[in-house]
Amino acid sequence: MLRLLRSEKERGSSKYFKNLLDKLNREIMKENVLVMCLVLLLAINVNVAFAQMHGATVNATMEMEILGEETNVTVPGVPREETRRGAEMEVEITPRVQIYISTCEAALQERNVPTDVAEKACKFAVGVQKQVQTLGERLAKCIAETYLANPNATYGELKQQCIQKIIEVLPVPKCPIVPLPHCLEGYPRPLMDDKGCVVSYICERIPALDLRMCVEKEIAAGTEIAEAMKRCAEEIRRMVRERVRETAAPLPPADMLEVYLRCIDLPEDAREEALELADEISRLTVEHREAVSSIASTCATQLRNLTSEDELARIGEECSQRIREVNREFKEKMKELEERIVEIYETYKSMLNVTCVNEILSARNVTIEMKEKVEEVLSNQSLEIEEKQMLIRAKLSEVLENLRERARKLPDFGNLTLREGIRELMTERRELKNEILGILKSDKPMLREVMKDSVVKGEIVNTLVENPEDRELLVEAIRDREAKIELIKHARTRLELKRQLLAQETVREILPTVLRQKLEKINVTDLDVEEIGNRTVVRAEVIETGRLFFIIPVKVPKVVKFIEEEIIAEQRPWWAFLVVS
Repeated sequence: MLRLLRSEKERGSSKYFKNLLDKLNREIMKENVLVMCLVLLLAINVNVAFAQMHGATVNATMEMEILGEETNVTVPGVPREETRRGAEMEVEITPRVQIYISTCEAALQERNVPTDVAEKACKFAVGVQKQVQTLGERLAKCIAETYLANPNATYGELKQQCIQKIIEVLPVPKCPIVPLPHCLEGYPRPLMDDKGCVVSYICERIPALDLRMCVEKEIAAGTEIAEAMKRCAEEIRRMVRERVRETAAPLPPADMLEVYLRCIDLPEDAREEALELADEISRLTVEHREAVSSIASTCATQLRNLTSEDELARIGEECSQRIREVNREFKEKMKELEERIVEIYETYKSMLNVTCVNEILSARNVTIEMKEKVEEVLSNQSLEIEEKQMLIRAKLSEVLENLRERARKLPDFGNLTLREGIRELMTERRELKNEILGILKSDKPMLREVMKDSVVKGEIVNTLVENPEDRELLVEAIRDREAKIELIKHARTRLELKRQLLAQETVREILPTVLRQKLEKINVTDLDVEEIGNRTVVRAEVIETGRLFFIIPVKVPKVVKFIEEEIIAEQRPWWAFLVVS
């Protein structure tokens, strides 16, 4: 395309310039090039052509710079500021739009947003500017999106969330979603690119690795079905293991392997191992997200008071380097698990439910759908800021309702798709997390269902650590054993979280029934967890009122250790037997 433009440009005649337009139209159809990019290139060529007609000397070398999701074209001889001004002022600012911008700036400045940042953010919020070319503009666009989703957030909260989002680095790229084919012959085998993303599938049948064929032969030879399955699975898995190690081929991403595991109809002996692997992947993923989030949060706190873009970029890169090291360790831990999952997949792929996989992958598209809706709202200049905020909430409710409706129509694996979609939204569109949680709290069964996903559960726990005053969400979270244990651990250093956990409404959900029935006579003063053998127990320090010798009012300190309803141990002073409750 660039060679075509250069050749036509160098000739400089109006006849060739007319031909250029015709060829550009043909190239658009043939190469499917982005229309905005071509229009911008065409505009540059018009300037160059006119400059040549008037005898000006122009260096026709062009550069295309890719910045995230944006494309910027730079032409030597044309000031960069002029090019950027054209990119920034994508639409005319009418008096009505200027009122929207001024209203938005005033609202942001009330939250102590600096004037220059408010000005940039409001151009994105109103829809005057769409492209991002600098770190400051990227931050401003994020602040605009986050403000629309969370209108009551302070500038410190907006900036910290956005810096944290910018400096977080994923251990693997965000891969495109590729549905599995329904193979008439053979079974789907994923093909990966050099980034480790699945780009396509081929239907492949290798007789030596075909479980069905092997089992049929064993049965024909007189072997029992269960024994035939076991023998064939062991032999095929051994061959798969050797094949994987010899070829050293890239493995599919861990999140894809986890989907495969959950959608294969495995025999009992293999199902237990598969579920253990899936749980281990979820555990490592949650630990990794928490580690990355912790680094990013700490760095964002350091960066939130900086105003220099150079200083932001320098410290941000240092933080990103720390996160990349965490990512490297995570990938090393995952490699062994991934190899084991590939063995299971290759062995039992004839039992893979392709519809299940594709429904789960389709549920992941909610982030793309929501991003498109947010961009659509941002670019709409006919709406006021308050209208945009309401519309984003409405769009989110619509997306969640679609997820819920799809789950109802898929009784076998609908809940898997529901959890997958909520997980994607909460981790990829974090500025919408509070709105998502608000919708989930209004539908308790849905909230309890999505909390079965370890990543969603981790996001909810992290939200409560930062905002323990959300009593409604806290009560729902502690009904889940894992979330309850994590929250009690965090409460060791978070005094407000501990105070909320010890409140009677909340602690009632933590205690076993035998203590819950005595809540009017006992006062829980502390909660903690400890390990007894290989079991994690909750430890409650309790003060119980009673009468010594039926006469003297006393308070008896107790330490009760329990797992759900089971009392493991109870410690009390020696004289407690003399006290009557």
